[in-house]
Amino acid sequence: MMTFESEYRRQAIRTLREGREEAKSEIAMEASRYRRTFANWFSRMHAVTAPFLGPSNRPMR
Repeated sequence: MMTFESEYRRQAIRTLREGREEAKSEIAMEASRYRRTFANWFSRMHAVTAPFLGPSNRPMR
């Protein structure tokens, strides 16, 4: 009975670790997608509002 419990426990821990790794990769992909979306949105807003704001005081990069 002891071996069954320990094997069951090992399998449960392995499943949890695999799920955690999968969740980490999904979160990283979502974060990179949100960063790209925000950068695209920001550049579009700047392109639309720049003519109305006048010259920027920030140095060109």
